[in-house]
Amino acid sequence: MPANIIPVLDPRSSYIYCPQCLSHGNRVVLARDTFQFRCQFAHTYDYGQLQAMATAGELVEMVKTHIVEQPSDQDVKREFWIHPILYERLQEKFSGRFLVTMRTVFSALADDSIIFIEGPEVKELKQQGIKNSKDILAAIKSAKDLEQQIAVLQRQLDLLAPILKAAGLQSAESAT
Repeated sequence: MPANIIPVLDPRSSYIYCPQCLSHGNRVVLARDTFQFRCQFAHTYDYGQLQAMATAGELVEMVKTHIVEQPSDQDVKREFWIHPILYERLQEKFSGRFLVTMRTVFSALADDSIIFIEGPEVKELKQQGIKNSKDILAAIKSAKDLEQQIAVLQRQLDLLAPILKAAGLQSAESAT
């Protein structure tokens, strides 16, 4: 599989926006200058300052590099219909990994490993605190464990029923 293409990195660029310029709404990239970082407006930082700012939660933003995604050698190009807004949203959401994401989705569709849950069921699952497949599996396992515990308690109650009856006591089941 060919690697995704990443543009050649500029060794003079820090790929970090100047925090002071950024706080004023300007995206100016800091240039590397030996052990310091400088912007074109003479704001100067050293690595320790930038690290301390990032640790303190101050505005230190990295420049996003553009990755040109490449299909694998086995992939073939096919046309299919998709709404333009949906396509744009997918491109934006999976930028730099769109092809591999779509390949994964199509593979899952082809081998029946996807279960679709939509509409009111999704809302109800979210209200129950279930956010993903791991949560669904945990809930199912928990329910099965609870069913087994109830079955064990029911067998114990069935064994105790004649003793309770002889003692003149009613079991919880016969009381109803």
